[in-house]
Amino acid sequence: MVATLGGTVYFLDKPAQGGWLKMRAAGRNDTQVIDTNVRKYALDGSAAAIALEVNGNLVHFDANSADKQPMATDVSAFVVDGSGGVVAFQRVAGTNAGMLIRFAAGSTQPQTISGSFTNFALDGSDSVVALDNSDATNHIGKLWRFAARSVTGQLMASNIKSFVVDGAGSVVAFQLAAGSNAGSLIRFQPGSNVPQ
Repeated sequence: MVATLGGTVYFLDKPAQGGWLKMRAAGRNDTQVIDTNVRKYALDGSAAAIALEVNGNLVHFDANSADKQPMATDVSAFVVDGSGGVVAFQRVAGTNAGMLIRFAAGSTQPQTISGSFTNFALDGSDSVVALDNSDATNHIGKLWRFAARSVTGQLMASNIKSFVVDGAGSVVAFQLAAGSNAGSLIRFQPGSNVPQ
């Protein structure tokens, strides 16, 4: 359940089956179903409800509105960054890679983030961190950080096999040694591009 500063409450009912996104508008006593078959939802920085439907459609509802506006299709995940903007992952059919698209808070107009990516997450500074698909043959890539509001990445590291964000919000990545299947773990503090 999420409430806006204006008092509107959103919640997902029956989420295990592709739930119903419900809204109780500020000052009203009735609850309204505004979308069905929803896998995940969040509020962006404008208090708009953003919903990812089971079929991969990403949709937008202005604050206190039940009017659904399309944002993108073939979306497998999304996050809300530190600026309140939405960053979504569109997987390319038949691959494990895809592209990232960004929407400013309150907007349904996409901005493409250049590159092909295999994974993304928010770090503890609410920046988007993404692993690109620059060496698809060897399943390694470059790790990038996109500050809030940005579609321009800052390179964090190369030869990265995988990464996670730990409980402190730090990025922990497995970096392969050149010409080897062995490697080491490197850690980045939230918001940092310099490994510890």
